[in-house]
Amino acid sequence: MTEGTSESLSLPVLLVVDSDEKARQVTELALMRRFGTDYRVLTFDSGVKGIEVLRTLASQGEDVALMAADLQLPECQG
Repeated sequence: MTEGTSESLSLPVLLVVDSDEKARQVTELALMRRFGTDYRVLTFDSGVKGIEVLRTLASQGEDVALMAADLQLPECQG
């Protein structure tokens, strides 16, 4: 997961979940280059972890601008 400074904690989140490490890294770098100053980019390799973080963000009133997930995550269906 990519974490930022305390300043960036108030930024809306772009959340990416992909079990393919290479694809996840490429996506994270592209999002950071293009949107890193305006959004907090968080990435995970597990659907379960992604859902857990999404619930935490929601309970804290954090804004999530985008959630992108691999269509075939090993431990998740649908």
